Amino acid sequence: MGQKRPITIDVHQHFVPEAYFDAISADPEAFGASLEGDYFRLRSGMKIKWSARQRDPKLRIRDMDASRIDVAVLSLLPPLFAYAEPADTARRICTLVNDALTEVARDHRDRFIAMGHVPLQDVDASIEELQRLRLTAVQIGSNVNGRSLDDPALLPFFRAAERVGTFIFVHPTVSDLIGADRLRQYYLRNLIGNPTDTAVAIASVMFGGVLDACPNLKICFAHGGGAAPYLWGRWEHGQSVRREAKVRTTTPLGVLRQRIYVDTLTHSASALRFLIGEVGSGHVLLGSDYPADMGDHGQVAAIEQLGLGETAARQILGGTAAGLLGLGGP
Repeated sequence: MGQKRPITIDVHQHFVPEAYFDAISADPEAFGASLEGDYFRLRSGMKIKWSARQRDPKLRIRDMDASRIDVAVLSLLPPLFAYAEPADTARRICTLVNDALTEVARDHRDRFIAMGHVPLQDVDASIEELQRLRLTAVQIGSNVNGRSLDDPALLPFFRAAERVGTFIFVHPTVSDLIGADRLRQYYLRNLIGNPTDTAVAIASVMFGGVLDACPNLKICFAHGGGAAPYLWGRWEHGQSVRREAKVRTTTPLGVLRQRIYVDTLTHSASALRFLIGEVGSGHVLLGSDYPADMGDHGQVAAIEQLGLGETAARQILGGTAAGLLGLGGP
């Protein structure tokens, strides 16, 4: 990158390539969505507001400079996952998005890395997409149409990602969030639903044997791991006293949680300190959720203000991410 100081890498930024806007404008039926002014309307009827910051690379780079972010890993806006779409539609969306994100990253190779998207309702197609692009990173949902990540049908995908060396970033889905029927008011579907669904995703890959089957899987969870880091003590106790918690793994949870990564998006300095203490600075990656209103775009300054020491700060700000993404170690 040609910089004397260590680079800062934001692993949690969402982007919608211009090619997606063009495609749904030209053929809404083929891509399961349409444009209505400042909104995407999905085939399900859900409306998602879009902004210029989701689609304009130059505007994004300006904001990155202001936030002291050197490299952003660009992933698709999660409401556009399209897991509920027919498999052929989902494959069409993935090919379009991945090719477009790859082109954006190529055009700005010093600033962006493309994080691909896969149609996880079709595991075979997802594996083919991994192999087609040899993707450095892929974003997936915390569940797939209500199926948790320990669903046996998904294991071949995780094995393939481990084999290829793909970095997996797990982000809550918009649909099928756990307890959604009780979270309709006060924006609780995001404030509580997102971190809770992420906790279920982490528990699923741990208790469900995914991390045993794929010990070298590079997997990171958004929003500071959701509620999981604050439940690990309870999970470990449960594993020691309940047979149900040992159906698919007997590997201690304390060992399994050392195999996952989380981002820094906790919205709280004290929570972030706790998180780093729980997982170690080498397993926490800078993540801002740019440009979402639920993001935190002052992450570099917030991390530096924790007083962690130079080594830990370098790991979190970009050193560990660089290693996971094939850019070199901390």
